[in-house]
Amino acid sequence: MISFGRNSLTHYSPKISFCCRVFSQINQKTKSRILNFGNLQTNEYSISKPEKKKESQGNEKTEENKVEKITSTLFGPWWPKAEGNYSEDSFLEDLGPRVTFQDLVTKKFKPEKQKSTKKNKNSFNVVEDRNTSVIPRHIHMLSSDFINNSLYNPDYGYFSKQALIFSSINGFNFNKIRDTNELLGKVGEMYGKMEKELDGVDAIPRQIWHTPTELLKPYYAHSIARCILEKHKKKCGSEGDSKPLVIYEIGAGNGTLMVDIIKYIMDTEPNVFETMEYNVVEISSRLVRKQMAQKFGTKHKEITKRINIYNKSILEWNQIEERDCIVLIMEVIDNFPHDVIRYNYTTGEPYESLVYIDKDGEFHEALEPVNSPQIVEYLDVCKKVGYKSPIQEPTIFKKMRSYLPLAPNTTDHEFLPTYMYNVYFYELPDSTSGVNAPVVQTRYKGNMVPCSTFMVQPGWFDIFFPVDFELLSKVYYWVYLEKAKKEELQMDKPIVLTQEEFARKYADLEKTCTKSGENPMIDLYRNNKFLIS
Repeated sequence: MISFGRNSLTHYSPKISFCCRVFSQINQKTKSRILNFGNLQTNEYSISKPEKKKESQGNEKTEENKVEKITSTLFGPWWPKAEGNYSEDSFLEDLGPRVTFQDLVTKKFKPEKQKSTKKNKNSFNVVEDRNTSVIPRHIHMLSSDFINNSLYNPDYGYFSKQALIFSSINGFNFNKIRDTNELLGKVGEMYGKMEKELDGVDAIPRQIWHTPTELLKPYYAHSIARCILEKHKKKCGSEGDSKPLVIYEIGAGNGTLMVDIIKYIMDTEPNVFETMEYNVVEISSRLVRKQMAQKFGTKHKEITKRINIYNKSILEWNQIEERDCIVLIMEVIDNFPHDVIRYNYTTGEPYESLVYIDKDGEFHEALEPVNSPQIVEYLDVCKKVGYKSPIQEPTIFKKMRSYLPLAPNTTDHEFLPTYMYNVYFYELPDSTSGVNAPVVQTRYKGNMVPCSTFMVQPGWFDIFFPVDFELLSKVYYWVYLEKAKKEELQMDKPIVLTQEEFARKYADLEKTCTKSGENPMIDLYRNNKFLIS
C-alpha cells in the first residue's frame, strides 16, 4: 500500500451562515450537556444565546470580558480562557433522533428544501428556491457522520457537487522555467482563468484544488510507478514466479495518475504491462465521468483494456481480492471522516463529540461518554501500541486545574482517524484547534478562506486532516501483524518517507529541475509524507 497527501484550494460563498466557537462541557454534578454557540457570517463573529436570553446578552458578555481581563492581568496568558457563562438554562435535553450517514443518504429522515444562490446582472447573489435536498433539522449524529455527509453526500456533498481538480493540458517543461516562484505564478494565472470561466457558466461557484499528480505530471506518476514496480518485482522474485500486477487506486481524481502510471509501465516494462490490471474505486459520480473520459480518450486501446472503474465508496467495498495487489491511496485519505473526542480534565474519561442540528438549522456540539464501537476499538489499539494523547496533561496539572476559577472541565478536541488507520498529511497550516485538527477552508473571489470549526454548511467546504505518522505506522503494523500471525503470513514493517526522501529514491529529478536549480518535486509539498507497506 502506498499513501500520500495533497494540497487544497477551495471556494467560499458569503451567503453561508455557520456555527463557530462551539464549546461543550460535561457538568460534574448533573452530567448534562452544556452548550455555548455563536454564528459566523462572512467572517464576523458574534456570540448568541437562546431566544429567552437575548435581553441579558449584552450584560453577560460585559461581565465575561471583565472576568477574563482580571484573570489575564493577574495570572498571565497561560490562564485557561473562559468559554462563556454557563447555567442550567443552557442545557439542551432534546437533541432529536440519532442518525447516521447512511440515514441521510437514503433519506430516512425528510430533508429540508435548499435555497440556492444565482448571480444577477449586478453580480449580487440572488436567493431562489430549488428542490435540492439538504441536511434535515432537529437531529444529531457522530462528528464522523457529519463530516462524511458534508464531503460525500451524493446530493449536496463537497466532492459530489463542488470540487474541481486543477489540471494543465500538457504539464510543464520544468527545465525551461526560471524557478519555483515562476512555476507558481503560471499556476496562479491558470487558476484565475479557470475561476473566471466557471463564474461565467456556473450558477454555483465551484471549488478548485490541485494535487502533485497534476502539477508535476507526468513525472510524479512516474516516481509512483517505479516504487510499484520495485515492490512487485520483489514479491515475484521471493516467490519464484511471475504474477500479474494488480493495482487498486482509491479516489483517482481526474484519472491522470492512472493513465500516466499505465503508460510508464507499458513503455518500460512491456512484460508486466501485458498482464497488469488497474482498478479504480471512486465515490464521486462526477469524477467517475472524468476517469471514464481518460480511459476511453487514450490513443492506446491496450490501456483501455487494463482499466476497471467502480463507482462506490471504499468504505462500502464488499469484494474480497484474493490476489496480491498494490493499493494506492493518494488523493482521498486526508478527507476520510474522523471521530472527535474530548477528555474530562479530572477523571481522564473520554467523551465522544456529537453534532446537533437545531430546528433553525444551526450547528451545536454535545458530548456523551464514548460508546461507539469504532472509537472504542481505535482507542484500544492506541493503548496497545503505547500511545497517549498529548492533550492529556500530567496529573499535577489536572489537579491544579480543579482549583482554577472558570477553567473548562474538558480538554480541547482530539480528532481520531477511525475510518482508516491510514492518513498522510503530517503538518497543515491554518488548522482548527485540537490534536490532529483538520483544515476547513473554502475559496472566495480567488482567495482561500480558512474556518475555525468543522461544523460548517455541508457541501461548501473542504475538510482535510493531518496525521501523526509515527503513531500511524505503529497502529498499522500492529493491526496487520496480528492478522499475519493468525494466518501465518509474512509481514514487512511499513516505512515512512518524507516527500524529499521519496523523490530522491524514486523520481527522475533532472526532469523537474528548474533553471535556478530549484526542484518543485522536492520543494513543493514538504508537509507530505508517504507510508509504504
